[in-house]
Amino acid sequence: MSNLSAPVASATSGFPTLNTMPDVIDALKRLERVGSENSKTTEKLINAATELSKKVIEQFRVSGNEAVTVLDHRNSWELDPDDETPRNTYEPEMYYFIEQGRIKNGRTNMFVDQGRDSALAFSKDVAAGLLDHIVDELTTREAETRGGLTVLEAAADKIRAEQEAVKKAEEEALRKGRPRIG
Repeated sequence: MSNLSAPVASATSGFPTLNTMPDVIDALKRLERVGSENSKTTEKLINAATELSKKVIEQFRVSGNEAVTVLDHRNSWELDPDDETPRNTYEPEMYYFIEQGRIKNGRTNMFVDQGRDSALAFSKDVAAGLLDHIVDELTTREAETRGGLTVLEAAADKIRAEQEAVKKAEEEALRKGRPRIG
């Protein structure tokens, strides 16, 4: 049996020697420090994603399980010279929707505050203009809602006018049919 020196014994056995223990302890301290910083930063990232997503959801005034989709439509239509019908050919860079009162990334199928990766993807899309697309979507929704409101208000006005006319006719009929006292 041969006697191995400490460095060789360490390399062959896989266990640190007393000479390498300070390196292991220093590495462990660095790991704990960096891990702690990473955990705090990740928590802040997820909290920021939660806060921003709540602000966005407030603007949509979503009720129940209503789905709201926000797509990035940059360069999304292609015209074929032989066919007059435009085709939607885009792969959306950003695809988000509101589900169960939370924003979900359609590419990852994860809520934006579900974890580090989803929050990071959300932050990258925000930096790339997601909020502008959300403003565009809200503008479109507001115009559609205003149009729908105009139709419903006109219908309600018509119903009220018809009800008022019926009421007046009934009152007139009662007044004509009643004998006068006096």
